[in-house]
Amino acid sequence: VDAGKQRVVDESEGRLWAESRGFLYWETSAQSGEGIQEMFQSFSAALLELCDNGGQRPAGAGSGPGFSREQAEAIRRIRACKDSWELLGIKPGAS
Repeated sequence: VDAGKQRVVDESEGRLWAESRGFLYWETSAQSGEGIQEMFQSFSAALLELCDNGGQRPAGAGSGPGFSREQAEAIRRIRACKDSWELLGIKPGAS
C-alpha cells in the first residue's frame, strides 16, 4: 500500500497468486496501519474456523470462483517463472 507507484507486483496479480495457492491475501500499510486490523480479524476468524473443523480446511476453501481468461493467464505466467527475479520481471542484482 505504501509503495504507490513504486509497486513491483500489481495488487490483482498478488491476490491471484495467493488465491490460486489457497492463501489469504491482504493489502496493508506499516506506515499508516491501513488494513492491519482487518487482516488480523480475518486471519483470526480463519484460524478459529480451522480449529472448529478439527484442523481441516472447509470444503472449497481457497478454490473460490472460476478465473477469467486474463486471470488464468496471469496465474500461468506466475507459475512458469523460474525464480523470484523472473517473477518480478527484473534481472538478478537489480536494485
